[in-house]
Amino acid sequence: SVNSISELKNLATSNLESLKRYLDNSHLQILKDFAASQSRLQKRYKIQTQSCQQIADEAEKEYKKISEGINGGREAMKASYSEFITEAQASAYRLSKTSIPELARTSEKGIDSLRSRFG
Repeated sequence: SVNSISELKNLATSNLESLKRYLDNSHLQILKDFAASQSRLQKRYKIQTQSCQQIADEAEKEYKKISEGINGGREAMKASYSEFITEAQASAYRLSKTSIPELARTSEKGIDSLRSRFG
């Protein structure tokens, strides 16, 4: 129990000092917890950013691989088509140089044969 105003004043001062220390300690602990939480969030953000970048890099590599495959297939198709056209033109040329004159000769022989029979 408090017997005088000075004892009450001393008790109040002591309690205020104790409360101030408690608040200061609480404030420091909150700041430490906040800093630790912020550090964890920054690390998590960094890890997720690196992971996203890695996925983007892998997607870019896969895109290039697929694109190269498509381009390679297209080039092969062009070469095959060009070869086919060249071969078809050569065959048509050979046909026109051999078969058509041969057909003409055969037709002329047939016509000559008919003329000689009928007159």
